[in-house]
Amino acid sequence: MWTRAETQIRRPRMQTIPFSCSTSACSGRTTTPASVLPAAAAFKFAHFGHDTVVLHERDIRHYNPPFALLHDRPTRDVFMDGLNRLFMQMNFDIISAVVDKRRLAEERSDAADLYLVALQLCLEQAHLFLESRGQSNRTTHVVLESRGRREDNEMVRALSQNRSAAEEVAKPTAGFEIVFADKKTNSAGMQIADLTAGPIGRHFVRPKQANKAWALLEASCGVAHRRRQMRQD
Repeated sequence: MWTRAETQIRRPRMQTIPFSCSTSACSGRTTTPASVLPAAAAFKFAHFGHDTVVLHERDIRHYNPPFALLHDRPTRDVFMDGLNRLFMQMNFDIISAVVDKRRLAEERSDAADLYLVALQLCLEQAHLFLESRGQSNRTTHVVLESRGRREDNEMVRALSQNRSAAEEVAKPTAGFEIVFADKKTNSAGMQIADLTAGPIGRHFVRPKQANKAWALLEASCGVAHRRRQMRQD
C-alpha cells in the first residue's frame, strides 16, 4: 500500500482552502508487477522516451519540467488521454481521507499532525479492506513519503502508540509494516497515490463541480473515501 502525504486544495488565484487530503493505493503483490509497473513504464516511454520521469500531479497541472511539453494543446490532449487509459487498465483500490483543518482546530487544542490524522484514517479503512478479503493477518507494507529523519521517527513512534491503544480495545492493526521512501522515488504506487489525492480533495470541496478525474476514479477504481467528521460545540 502506498500513501501520499497531505496535499493542499487550492481555489483559483492560489487561495488555499483549509483541507488536507491523504490517499492510499492498495494493490496485491501479484497485481502490481503484472499490471501497474509495465503499464506505467510503457506510458512514460511513449511520451518521454524513458521511464525515469516521476508523475507528480502538481507538476503536470502547472506544466513544470519535464511536463513543459503539455503547453501544447494537442500534445496535452494525447498525454491526458493516455494517462486516463493508464488508470482504467490498472487493477487497484484507492483509500482516501480528507481532513477539514478548521474543524480539526476546533475539536483539538493541541497542534495535530494533519498527515498523521489522515494516515490513521486511511490505515483504519485499509484494515477493514484487508479484513473483508481475509488478508488482515498477513503482512502489508505501507510505503510512506519521507518527510525527514526526525519527522519519520516521530511518525513511527506515534503509529506504534496508536497500535498499542487499538489492540487494547480489540482493534488489531498488527501486520502493517512501514517503509519510508523519498518523494523523488520512481515508485508507481506512490505516483498513483499522488495523482489521485488532488481530484479526490477537489471533489470533497466542490462535489457538484465537474471533475473528470474524479469521475474516472469512481468508474475505474475502488474508492473508499472517508470524511473526517468533527464534533461541533
